[in-house]
Amino acid sequence: MAIKHFLQFSDFTLAEFDYVMQRARIIKQRFKAYQTYHPLLDRTLVMVFEKNSTRTRLSFEAGMHQLGGAAIYLNTRDSQLGRGEPVEAWIGDANNMLYSWLQAAQVFGFHLHVSTPKGYDMDMNLVSADASHYTVFQNPSDACAGVDLVNTDVWTSMGYEAENQARLAAFDGWIVDEAKMARAHPDALFMHCLPAHRGEEVSAGVIDGPQSVVWDEAENRLHVQKALLEYLVVGEIR
Repeated sequence: MAIKHFLQFSDFTLAEFDYVMQRARIIKQRFKAYQTYHPLLDRTLVMVFEKNSTRTRLSFEAGMHQLGGAAIYLNTRDSQLGRGEPVEAWIGDANNMLYSWLQAAQVFGFHLHVSTPKGYDMDMNLVSADASHYTVFQNPSDACAGVDLVNTDVWTSMGYEAENQARLAAFDGWIVDEAKMARAHPDALFMHCLPAHRGEEVSAGVIDGPQSVVWDEAENRLHVQKALLEYLVVGEIR
């Protein structure tokens, strides 16, 4: 089997994403039914992080365990990587979430509304020249108008703590609250990769409300990661 890589969203075709999602549903159903499934028996996943990790580390460790494999965690402070050993591929952290959504819009064929404060605009060097799949809005409320899904993230990601006060001021008005959700489609959902800061990027009423699917999102993340590991290591199950 040829080695597969998944370093950015656009590395997979629509057909590959369809397959991984189908496998995720099957793997989730087996897990819910307490059925043992170990396609990665005797396989080991080595995870290298440049920053502290909670969600990604724990979900991949749990996923490998549930698939019969093992996971090893390394960070650059306590490994050879911290002394100048080269890493061939770099995978960005949550700061790159917007760019993944932009690539997803191209792959899946949906239209994305983007709204960021002045000074925190997209890096156009990282964005496709084809802008037909997204629209930029200066007003975040306008960006929510008529959409089926509203997604946000923390305003100050790990590594940017020194900028926290400046970011809080810059992002004032970008909180996803009930007023913004009211402009979305009546059946619109709210997503956040967690952990969230209630009262900053999202109001308590939204994240704890009926349109929020953040806990389903967190649960499904685990099973999609398991399906991704299965596909990358074992290949397509026929």
